[in-house]
Amino acid sequence: MHYEKYGVNIMKNIYNRCNLFCGLMIAILIINFVGCSSDTSKENSETTETEQVVVQTPIVQKELVTVQDTIEAALSDAMERLRYYDNSGLYENEFAYLTDESSFDDYLKFGQITQRPLADVTELKVDSLWMFAHDSASVWVSITLEDAEGKVDNLTEQKLKVYYHKEKWIKPTVSVIKYQLEYDDLIRQADEASQWEDE
Repeated sequence: MHYEKYGVNIMKNIYNRCNLFCGLMIAILIINFVGCSSDTSKENSETTETEQVVVQTPIVQKELVTVQDTIEAALSDAMERLRYYDNSGLYENEFAYLTDESSFDDYLKFGQITQRPLADVTELKVDSLWMFAHDSASVWVSITLEDAEGKVDNLTEQKLKVYYHKEKWIKPTVSVIKYQLEYDDLIRQADEASQWEDE
């Protein structure tokens, strides 16, 4: 009897300890699980934040490594600004003799500028070019036009003459190279005259 009672007590103690041990193990597992899930949620939130940063990062413009890239970028910029009724892009593509003599306000009164194009250039790509020394080039472009009604027209092999002037490539709308050469000659003569006076 004594042994049976003793054995029952031992079993009760083991059972009670087992419940305590199992309870502790379950508590540890729950804490670890909650801890892992919070870590996971942190990782997920960090991933989401990273993805948002990537989405919000501005598009890096194409690096202008060739003359063709540079000309395309200059022409595209002027046409993009023109789409939003900003003629300053055209003004910046004129020769110096015109911009030195005419303000931007005066420029806006030129006939070629007051006439709004029938369609906007929505895309411009330089397909090929032929260089003349380093002061001018003939370029062949493909352009996409869109009129006020949304009709799209694609034109290819459109030839343009561009000039390297004041350390950039320009496509003049109003000014012409002949008068710029005369203007350059006058500046050169004035510089020479001032040098003779200094001597």
